[in-house]
Amino acid sequence: MTRLFFALDINNSQKSVIAKLSAELTSTDLATKFKPVVSNNYHITLCFLGEVSDKQQSILSTKADELSRQLSAIKPQQLLFNHLGLFKKPKTLYLGTNQNPDWLFHLATELSTCAKLLGLHQENRPYLPHLSLFRKASFLPELPNKPDINITIHSFSLYQSTSSNDGVNYCAIKTWKLA
Repeated sequence: MTRLFFALDINNSQKSVIAKLSAELTSTDLATKFKPVVSNNYHITLCFLGEVSDKQQSILSTKADELSRQLSAIKPQQLLFNHLGLFKKPKTLYLGTNQNPDWLFHLATELSTCAKLLGLHQENRPYLPHLSLFRKASFLPELPNKPDINITIHSFSLYQSTSSNDGVNYCAIKTWKLA
């Protein structure tokens, strides 16, 4: 069994812009107890899968192949991330967007539906595109300036999550282009 999730990919130059925002937040007295997400791990989750067998992974990969073909006509898309949000129960501070275009909603919903059919637990809430910045966040800090970060989406990937003494690491094991 392997711990997996699907996510939209973020390129390194965009990750460095996000890391600057994270550093700005880290420098505030209020956010010093938050645990920052390492910039190499930045992604926009489509569907968390949890522990997945080889057979389930193969079926999910085939579904992603199909979705990639369906979405091949879309050009690289930009999403504007313009606010901070807080998931209270998992204590996650995130960078959010008010956009959820049809292609993105379709991709996330179809992957989640496939996961449910394979017996993988899926949360029963609407898809909310977001990018996690901090763990162990207990409140929503104020920013002097509203974030305004455009992220261009070219691909999505199936990621493996592995834990080590240095923390968690996310590694793309298969990537699908969107255009």
